[in-house]
Amino acid sequence: MKRFFYRPLLAAALLNLMLVGSAHAYIDMGTGSMIFQMIVGGIVGASFTIKLYWRAIVKKVRRLLGMPVIENEAAEGQSHDSQHPAKD
Repeated sequence: MKRFFYRPLLAAALLNLMLVGSAHAYIDMGTGSMIFQMIVGGIVGASFTIKLYWRAIVKKVRRLLGMPVIENEAAEGQSHDSQHPAKD
């Protein structure tokens, strides 16, 4: 019963927001620059977060898809290093 009470209330609130007249508000010229900086900052932050957790993301996706998961990634680096022996 409560569910049916919220629907008309939500519809009335959305209708009120959509039918608002002009606000006669001033938008500063720096507002666009600020919005652009927020978008760029969000993209850069998201990319660094993905970079930080990339191996964990790949491991989880591989498990979800049923693909083999490489547990010891240091072993891959050792096989690469063994091709070029250290000079003493």
